[in-house]
Amino acid sequence: PVSDIQLGDSIRNQADIYFDFNAPIVTNLVTTTFVDELSISDRSKLQIVLYPNPTSGVINFRSEVPIDRVELYSVLGQRLLAKAIQHKTRGNIDFSSLPQGTYFVRVFAEGATDNFQVIKR
Repeated sequence: PVSDIQLGDSIRNQADIYFDFNAPIVTNLVTTTFVDELSISDRSKLQIVLYPNPTSGVINFRSEVPIDRVELYSVLGQRLLAKAIQHKTRGNIDFSSLPQGTYFVRVFAEGATDNFQVIKR
């Protein structure tokens, strides 16, 4: 890799692909932009704590700010649960009926959202 690439740099590229002696097939022009890592942060923006994680049954949550609602998603992005919390700072989500695996919890509070990865044993 090129050593002087910086975050925010963009590289444009296009290719000519040759098969035997035929005219080349020209690919689309693409642009790759180098960004910071895209992931779910371990640190909550809204100061929300989910525990225990991993879980075998119920995930509890505690927050410094009132929570509006909590949603649970599969790794395929399917919403499995939407639960209104009604401005409470504590609550839970019951995972006991779900199979083992990885899930994502989205918490809505004070006009912002925060995402968490939860593992069900």
